[in-house]
Amino acid sequence: MNRTKWALTAAVVVACVGQQGGLQRTVPAVMTGHVLTQVNPVVTDAAVPAVSVRCRTNAKPLAVLAARGRPGQRASYGTFVNRVRTHTGMLTADRRGTFTTSTAVTDHRRVGVILQLSSRTVVNAAVTPSCSKLMVATPPAPAPTATSGSRGNATSYTLNYSRNGAVTRWDPCAGDIHVRVNAANGGTGALADAQAALSALSSGTGLHFVYDGSTTFVPSTGNSSSQPATVVIAWAAPGTGAGTSDYYESGAIGEGGWRSSGTSTDGGATWNWKIVQGFVVVDPGASLPGGFGNGATRGALLLHELGHVAGLGHTSDGSQVMYPMLGPSTVGSYGAGDLAGLTAVGAAKGCTTAS
Repeated sequence: MNRTKWALTAAVVVACVGQQGGLQRTVPAVMTGHVLTQVNPVVTDAAVPAVSVRCRTNAKPLAVLAARGRPGQRASYGTFVNRVRTHTGMLTADRRGTFTTSTAVTDHRRVGVILQLSSRTVVNAAVTPSCSKLMVATPPAPAPTATSGSRGNATSYTLNYSRNGAVTRWDPCAGDIHVRVNAANGGTGALADAQAALSALSSGTGLHFVYDGSTTFVPSTGNSSSQPATVVIAWAAPGTGAGTSDYYESGAIGEGGWRSSGTSTDGGATWNWKIVQGFVVVDPGASLPGGFGNGATRGALLLHELGHVAGLGHTSDGSQVMYPMLGPSTVGSYGAGDLAGLTAVGAAKGCTTAS
């Protein structure tokens, strides 16, 4: 991973096979009246960091604390820095169900920050702010692999469903899924992390996500028809100008999504739905540590957003990568639930079929 305004400008072309003079011929859908095409909206989802640090105009840092709730939910809150209460009041979750508040902290000084909602501690982390950079309590070490099936419960995953009730997934019989990466603003090691995350996704799903090289393209609403590969991963700041993406929800540092299409060859009685395009955008201002170590890392964020590209939703199990919050307890590898979900949307389920 909802909010999505991806302009569906690309025509989906399907074909029917007819008989003429004993020879088969393929007729484009746009030339027939009995082949119907529908397009689902893109589904996007965000990974919201439990704690981030922003730099105010006077260069003093502000710790931004976020927690998940229900859209429109209200709760009393309190923020603490080194156990000293700094703010109290009421918060209302935004339309994505995210509570967000902030409190001033001291630059370059390690502090503990806490967010309580209705007297329950929902964020408890240590930060050493340096303007817009976030350092987690323990600097993460590089991980040799981005996959691990031994963590958590194998039932801890959620799926998305097409209009016909089928699991939303890629068609493994359609061939390789080609990916390009725009890592120009990602920092040192960004491309390597993207390739490692793609390898983990391919291993988990059994689908072939193939890296085809770099691109300057940035996914945003309205430009899906010009996307240069089936999936694009890009580091781009939130915004609406050139080189930015308007996919970001409030407080999000990453967005991942997919576009699905459905075809029918019997006038709409049955439909075959499948994911046909995906994207990931990452905010370079998040300044996440590279690699797949413990904590809020760039690798964990990529694994999370690519999980959405594969068709997974969020889980409430904090031990899984598909948990919607990144924080010091995040582990940079797919857990048991994540991998079970990837199997449920993967190649082992066979070709997508009409229903």
